[in-house]
Amino acid sequence: MLTPLGLTKSFKWRLFPALIAVGLIGLYSFYVITSSLDVDMTAWYLRSVYNASIVTSNDAPRNTNLNGNVSLNVFVTNTPVLKIIKNNDTVPVSHATPTTDNNAETVTTTLNCSDVNSTLCVTAAWFDSHNPSPTTATAHRVSTVDNVLQYLYITTSFRGRLGNQMCMYAALLGIAKANDRRPFIRSGTLLDGNFAITHVTNNISTHGWTTVHQENHAQFYPSFFNLPKRNITLWGYFFSWKFLDHAKEEIRREFTFHPGIQQRRDEFFRQLTKQRGGDVVSVGVHVRRGDFLAERHQDAGFGVPQASYYVKAFATLRELLPNGSLVFVVASDDLGWCESNLNASDVVILSQGSPGLHLAILAGCDHSVISGGTYGWWAAWLANGTTVYYADYPTPGSQLSRGFVNSDVYLPSWIPRNN
Repeated sequence: MLTPLGLTKSFKWRLFPALIAVGLIGLYSFYVITSSLDVDMTAWYLRSVYNASIVTSNDAPRNTNLNGNVSLNVFVTNTPVLKIIKNNDTVPVSHATPTTDNNAETVTTTLNCSDVNSTLCVTAAWFDSHNPSPTTATAHRVSTVDNVLQYLYITTSFRGRLGNQMCMYAALLGIAKANDRRPFIRSGTLLDGNFAITHVTNNISTHGWTTVHQENHAQFYPSFFNLPKRNITLWGYFFSWKFLDHAKEEIRREFTFHPGIQQRRDEFFRQLTKQRGGDVVSVGVHVRRGDFLAERHQDAGFGVPQASYYVKAFATLRELLPNGSLVFVVASDDLGWCESNLNASDVVILSQGSPGLHLAILAGCDHSVISGGTYGWWAAWLANGTTVYYADYPTPGSQLSRGFVNSDVYLPSWIPRNN
């Protein structure tokens, strides 16, 4: 009798042992192959490499021949790297401390590439298992120099307070974009606690990198847009809009305040609108005094506006915005002076608060009036409205003014006023 497949039952039963034999041979072959690869099937849960980069000891640029020692950094998630194999030979790896972010870690090994011409064949072995104490599982992935060394890095050294650090980070992003580099900073800056910045990692070593210095703190240097083809650490304040203008969309995204700060800022403006009985046109006013009044800072040229400057600045905006219901929102490190000199029916003086919250409120205003320094500058830049700035900062002829190019610092559309 024929079966639906057209085979007789007797032939079907004769074929069955042969199928079993073929299956057993296949399983044995698979066992031999996986054993040679050192793969334990109980931990066969693989993930791919999240990021990989090669950094040479002599900072060789991309797509060039490599000689000497090469440090291979393999950044993976949720899994430790087991080994790295060069030209079929296993080389030792050193494990960095895993971070709290997705249990990611970086492992580094030094490879001697004197025997390599244009490509370096590297196999990274890693595993991921649902078993909390898995046995070894290895997966192989071979990369060449051109595939792995896809980019060069750039970072910056931080110092100063919030406004200064914002200058350094924004310039880093602008310079990185101009040079086609991967920017990153380490955690622990003042930016971390205020903004949802994304270019943060502690898994890249900058040992042996080239440091490029900015000569004057408030001057633009076009040479920073054509840096040497190597990994770079920037050193300077980079107080100039010209370093960042071409990357301003990304920088505005990076300077998105943390949700808690945003909520408090939004509540402030809700209360302001409610108290004023409708829509208002807000002007953020930053009054920097405090440390600028110290004798050494005065001697250096850290000019502090008199009350007459603010009178002129307010009048300028009232003239430019005659139909608006203006409210001047003042943030300062000298509340007593503000209450004595700026108190008026259309002025709201903020009580003491964190620098991040005050900056968020000033940046949330429609327009800006600023004194000297980077903090107020960033409030105006983020607000992105009409801005009046103090023209006598720094004090003309002072030491500070020698490294300060006004046209590099203040945007062309901003309006200067003095005392």
